Amino acid sequence: MTSEARVVDDDMEKNRSTSSPTENGKKSAKGVMAAMKKKKKRDEILGLACDVALARYVEGHSTVEGIRARYEVVYEVAFNSVRRWQLVIAKCVAEQQGGVSDELPAPTENESRYVLMIKGAPEVIIDRCSTLQMNGEDPIEMTDQYRLETQESVEKFVEKGLIFLGMAAIMDPPRPETAAAIQQCKEAGIKVFVITGDHPTTAKALAQQIGLINDGEPSPQNSLASFDKSHKNVYEKRRRDWTIVSGSELNNYKEEDWDALLKYPYIVFARTNPEQKLSIVRECQKRDETVAVTGGGVNDAPALAHANIGIAMGVSGSDIAKQTADVVLLDDNFHSLVMGIEEGRLLFDNLRLSLGYTFAHLWPEVVPIIISFLLGLPHGLSSLQILSVDLACEMPPSVSLAYEQPERDIMRTPPRRNAKLVSKGLLAYSYIFAGTGITIGCMIAFLSVYWYHNIQLGDLLFTAENYWKIGAANFTTSSGSVYTADEQLVIKGQAAAAWQITLVMSQVFHLYNCTTRRVSVFSHGITNVVSVLAVAIEVLLLILFIYLPIFQYIMDIDTPPPMVWLAGPVVGLYLLAFNECRKWLAMDTKVN
Repeated sequence: MTSEARVVDDDMEKNRSTSSPTENGKKSAKGVMAAMKKKKKRDEILGLACDVALARYVEGHSTVEGIRARYEVVYEVAFNSVRRWQLVIAKCVAEQQGGVSDELPAPTENESRYVLMIKGAPEVIIDRCSTLQMNGEDPIEMTDQYRLETQESVEKFVEKGLIFLGMAAIMDPPRPETAAAIQQCKEAGIKVFVITGDHPTTAKALAQQIGLINDGEPSPQNSLASFDKSHKNVYEKRRRDWTIVSGSELNNYKEEDWDALLKYPYIVFARTNPEQKLSIVRECQKRDETVAVTGGGVNDAPALAHANIGIAMGVSGSDIAKQTADVVLLDDNFHSLVMGIEEGRLLFDNLRLSLGYTFAHLWPEVVPIIISFLLGLPHGLSSLQILSVDLACEMPPSVSLAYEQPERDIMRTPPRRNAKLVSKGLLAYSYIFAGTGITIGCMIAFLSVYWYHNIQLGDLLFTAENYWKIGAANFTTSSGSVYTADEQLVIKGQAAAAWQITLVMSQVFHLYNCTTRRVSVFSHGITNVVSVLAVAIEVLLLILFIYLPIFQYIMDIDTPPPMVWLAGPVVGLYLLAFNECRKWLAMDTKVN
């Protein structure tokens, strides 16, 4: 038979020119290196993995080039996943050394001898054979009993290691890290399906190697006879979380059959063709599953195109598969996919953390404007103060959350179904729980400045229109204290500064509560160096804005009493207690 593998042999004509012993000595090391490179290149075999394996086997017993010298291929039917065989008709250009054709008369001068050779799946090849030859003896008729024994040997070969003459067993072992990646997928609640054109026994053995199915659990009947009995195993009591299905069964599946089958989180589809692979993708999508499909062949293109995420193999994949897919895997490694899933989850989590942190300071910025209009209180924050908070102080911490490390259970939580980046829960947390707490703290710090100057809340109501501005009349409190226009501006500036200090310092403590969504901050720790630098910048900017005269003049604020700095840590303790309780409840009830 012929093979698509090509043995590279670039032996060149030796240089017959003479050279002195001294020159030979100087070039000895270079010659050894060249010989090693030459030998390595001579042993290199290029082609499909299956054909390379067969060519290497032949090279161990004969020579590929010698066999090809005796046969000239005149016709070929290529292998595909539907036929599952490859056929070659070759012209014998040299004397045949034994074989079935020995019983034929020798060709005349104007005649040639041709040989038909076929390779493929064992059950397909056996079905097309009428005789068999063993140990170079004369061919004998292949009986039904022998066909049955042969088929049983084929099915047991992978599991029991039996040797069956006439079949080439090719091992394409998975990468060592694949088993760990599959285990991560299981812990992450990701369903993993193996879709292959291989024999069910081979597919099962591979699934056991990578840990997709547990060999200790009851295994389904894997003989071809059982696969022809329809899909009764699907309706059996589910004593395991996996099953094996052949492609021939899928052709007869109805809607309820698919419903029962796809309840299994781990399925091995054996002897499938491209149409059946596409059907599997569509049936999963009909049940609101987000489907990612890997493939590299031309026949994988339809499934890659219809999947939610098509992933092509960058090393062994075809150009059509790469163009059709959404993602190209550069190293053809399943472990890289799992790493990509983890990075995607981390990106989603960090974006939500950043949004939750940012939204929390919006309510404290809006409330002073509302109460000024509704209750006539002096402004708690000016427009320039709001800009200084949003564009300066809060910018570094918000960005730093993008560098946060993943939580320890990030790959042990189930996938999000129809999860929105900005959810109702996120808005409720930011605006109601965190935002309201910060607003109350800012309000208390704001009023504490007026209390410091013996001005009560009742004295402030509906005074903004006539007081607390340049040229205002003297302000008299209920206790009889009188404040001139200049004193009113100083007190108002101190109160505004107190609101800004409490807002920014509360967010400093809130930042570290936002580093995780499920795990306690005490367990997670402070692992993000960028956030530490961001907090230092934030506090430094706040101090500059509050105490530097030029910024006081621009933002119309004044140096506040020192006690206003206590409000921020108090709000931070509230946020810490609330978030730790929320995370504990979320972990205890396994809420994602």
